[in-house]
Amino acid sequence: MSLKQEIIKCPICNAEPKMNYKVKENDEDISWYQCKCGSVFHTGKVDKSFFTEEYKEKWLNMKGIKERMEYEIDVYFPFIETLIEGRKFLDIGFTIDLGLNYLQQRGWIATGIDIIKNNYITEDFEQFEFDDKFSCIRLGHVLESFEEPVKAFYKAVEFLEDDGVLIITTPAPEIISYLNPVNFGHLSQNKLRNTYISRKEIERLAIKNNMEIVLYRQNLHPRFASFNDAHIILQKR
Repeated sequence: MSLKQEIIKCPICNAEPKMNYKVKENDEDISWYQCKCGSVFHTGKVDKSFFTEEYKEKWLNMKGIKERMEYEIDVYFPFIETLIEGRKFLDIGFTIDLGLNYLQQRGWIATGIDIIKNNYITEDFEQFEFDDKFSCIRLGHVLESFEEPVKAFYKAVEFLEDDGVLIITTPAPEIISYLNPVNFGHLSQNKLRNTYISRKEIERLAIKNNMEIVLYRQNLHPRFASFNDAHIILQKR
């Protein structure tokens, strides 16, 4: 009797993947699959026990992190402020509050939610219910770590005001094709992340949620807090 082979499905579009990459991490071979929708994923769970005070300290001690986080705000927020009237901001999975502090200095009413203990909301975004809506919400390198990233996207949109803006930064799977898997460092972090959503699927989710993609760019430069990622700005129609 032959054992039935496990059917692997993409967590974003539910199709079967067309190829996989083998990446070695801690002497273990990890299989990352690429779907025909362009998204890249592995079948393991994100280990949320990694998100600790020690993880936060690593970010705080990263070279130039304050300037790099402020740079993102300096680049994108003058433009975002022309799109919306309100100034209520939510940062989901922010880890360190340097960006929140900088936005508050800029005049925003800024708060954040993270599972790591913090001065704002210490909760799991996927389980927490808000009483209010926000002018702008940021998913900064967290979409790839949610148990159900599509539902998390829908939830973020739900808590936006009618003209609200959603900012997403997330590793861009399209970059793999010209960096190759070995040099795409995000594939060596399978304990922290498990799903990298393609541009095609971001666009599909935007249309489905009545959102307009105002900006989509691939970032290869370490002037920002992270690189080899995509920077996406969407607005409710």
